[in-house]
Amino acid sequence: MSIHDALPVIADAVAATATEHNCPTISWGIVDDGQLAHTGSTGGLLGRVVQRATGRRVQDVISERLLTPLGMTGSTWVMPDHDDWARPFADRDGRAVADDEPLGDGEIAPMGGIWTTISDLARWISWLDDGHPARSTADSGPLRRASRRQMQQMHRYIGMVEYAGRTIAAGYGLGLRVRDDPRLGRVITHSGGVPGYGSNMRWLAERRFGVITLANVTYAPMTELGHSILEILADHDALPARPSDHSEIVEHMGRRLVDLLQGWDDRVADELFTDNVGLDQSYERRQADAQRWLVASDGHLQIDHVHTVSAASGDVTIARPVGVPTLTLEFQIGPLLPPRIQQYQAKTSKRPLRRSAKRPESAARPTPNEIAVPRKIGPSWSIGRVEMLRDSRASAPATA
Repeated sequence: MSIHDALPVIADAVAATATEHNCPTISWGIVDDGQLAHTGSTGGLLGRVVQRATGRRVQDVISERLLTPLGMTGSTWVMPDHDDWARPFADRDGRAVADDEPLGDGEIAPMGGIWTTISDLARWISWLDDGHPARSTADSGPLRRASRRQMQQMHRYIGMVEYAGRTIAAGYGLGLRVRDDPRLGRVITHSGGVPGYGSNMRWLAERRFGVITLANVTYAPMTELGHSILEILADHDALPARPSDHSEIVEHMGRRLVDLLQGWDDRVADELFTDNVGLDQSYERRQADAQRWLVASDGHLQIDHVHTVSAASGDVTIARPVGVPTLTLEFQIGPLLPPRIQQYQAKTSKRPLRRSAKRPESAARPTPNEIAVPRKIGPSWSIGRVEMLRDSRASAPATA
């Protein structure tokens, strides 16, 4: 069903829901200035849309088309029929007290009515992250990789948030939050809470690494805990680098660019550049720029490192004498084969070059279980250590 075909179904579901609940209209959570305002009722409405389009309960459709194919056997829409599940608690003046029994399955279930485990949620986020990168190999579904990537792209900008002295761009994808963090990279996340429970899942896009936090305390601050875990792992250099299938070609082109600037040759430039480069600025002027950079670098452009920005772009940082502004060469690679550089520019910064500390080859990375996490997560609960990758079968509700 296309979006165009779905519109009458959506309109019908909205009208039916409004009539059944005796309300003249439904708030969609969009205020006048176009900013997004979250509302859980739209989750229930989407369930109505699925039901009217398929003639089946949305819970059954999700179980058949997603949970079962993904092997999420520990997830259910009703309270588990075994005794190995986390009972709900609430905070009362810094003291944990038993909360009411969780609500049963019903109309609002698509918003946050599924019971699940750490293991099943790990399958879920691993499957979503496996939508990256785009590739031509067989796509086994149950949702196409392109759609999973769309879910994790920022479609609605929320604003800038401050954390640990840095500014992070935040927005919504499709059912997921997206954060463009200058330290951690692109972080995909969502959290939720119902009486007796709080939850959060977050992962580093395209890096096959995530953190899941579940608690059986009403609205426990699992978002804060999950983010703190990633911060501490970053402090210990224990996060995986973003994989790139394109780093070799980008680094190769960056080094070829520096070689040309070291000793300009128009014939080499013709082989390295697309046709527009000489038209944008003459080779004569480009050679003069390169000569100035050489003089300021004591006659030699020494590469400190080449950074892959994307499949078609990168930057080369040049190591320069103390007191000389740092030089960075940013470049773009054209879309045709063989690859050629279609644009480059130089940027200088007065800040000294910051070299990352190199860990000796013999030094092992700390494991997550070795990293202390002295973070307060509630009025009377704190985490001393974090055990990750543990196969926990205990069930708790996960909310949207």
